[in-house]
Amino acid sequence: MQQEPLDWNKLGNLNRVWMSDDGSDPKVRLEFLAQHGLRLILADIDARGAGSLHFSNPVDCETLHIKSPRGQELLLTASEYFPETSRWLQLLGIEGGPIINQEAGESCFEDHGNLLITRGGRLCGLYEAAREWPGEVLAKKPVQGLESLAGNGSAHGMARMLAFLQAVEEARGLSVPATAIVLRAVLLELERVYSHLSWLSEACDVFGRAGLAGRCQDVSEKLARAVEPWLGDAEGGGWLIPGGLREELVLGDAQAISESLMPILAEWKRMEGKALALPTPGWLSRKLVSLPLKPRAEGWVGPLARAADLATDARAEEAGPYQVLGWSPTRARRRKGIFGKVLEIRVLEVTSSLEMLMRLLAQLPGGPLLKKRGGRAKAEGFGRVEGPQGEICCHISLEKGLVRTAVFSFPADFNRSIAGVFSGAWLDEVEPGSFLWR
Repeated sequence: MQQEPLDWNKLGNLNRVWMSDDGSDPKVRLEFLAQHGLRLILADIDARGAGSLHFSNPVDCETLHIKSPRGQELLLTASEYFPETSRWLQLLGIEGGPIINQEAGESCFEDHGNLLITRGGRLCGLYEAAREWPGEVLAKKPVQGLESLAGNGSAHGMARMLAFLQAVEEARGLSVPATAIVLRAVLLELERVYSHLSWLSEACDVFGRAGLAGRCQDVSEKLARAVEPWLGDAEGGGWLIPGGLREELVLGDAQAISESLMPILAEWKRMEGKALALPTPGWLSRKLVSLPLKPRAEGWVGPLARAADLATDARAEEAGPYQVLGWSPTRARRRKGIFGKVLEIRVLEVTSSLEMLMRLLAQLPGGPLLKKRGGRAKAEGFGRVEGPQGEICCHISLEKGLVRTAVFSFPADFNRSIAGVFSGAWLDEVEPGSFLWR
């Protein structure tokens, strides 16, 4: 299939604006940002009480950052203008969580990152028991050590490594060659396909379509076998380093690699209709319709946010290959209800990601994979990447070449708040509903 040549000269660095506390009232600044449609994407308060707020400006494709020695005060002030601040207040422990009342016969167990509080076999409360804290592992470590960001069976290991690398590169003043930027997008889209196919396979099993579940797994395995000869493994995480990718990576004939994915895309398209028609329980749709959802206040991201009609996708809001491709986020059109829309978005994103993989590989810009010298170091940096489950943000500070602080946000920190709508549901009803926040 003949494609228009891509102008990789349009690849640009994201404009990041840092604003330190000047002693003035932060209300004026925060109100201005809110009026212009910015969104709070990361809040960072350190052990000394200093803090920073990080905002996405999708109109100008920039990220703005406000720093203050009075971090908690800054966040509380932001809550007057940004509804998503309520989620950060909970995550940072500024607001209290529910308490288990054992005298009332309440018990609890962990399920997909939530501590479910139950009474009489029904869900009566939710406490977020599992949050990822890679910053604690990275502290006082050299920035080259990325192994801890990729493991633990995470569905977004590649995305969080890339977010961390972006932050490191900004902190150290490193630029990244165009070829490496494009190949990073390839690795990210590979992870998206694997993650969505795994999600769909599990959903098919739960909703009684074992045959379709097996076919989803088969497509994933065929994709892994197709890319392994040139990546060395199915994911390629070992090639990521600050400044680009390891120069030892030999891509070979990228056009041939792109063409090898055509049968996989064709097979998936034959399955797409059946995946879109996956039946879901009627009670689930009715329950979700009857309860008020607050996607903006909860800070939902990824497919869940897009299913709730929030236009949040870092690929569309950050400078990079997606703008050169003329790409736009996937929106649900056929299915009704938030669960059906999440399903549709994930199915269609498998198709979109496979198509992008082929186009990126077919038109690689060529050139070096690594820039060893950078510009002026800032000692702190910010990264943002759209992972399979939603955006991942990272803010780091460096000291003498080591990581002093590293703060992340992950999709699960926000999306699993939707589990609260299942209050009063029987426990066997929670399992199908948990696909919303996985």
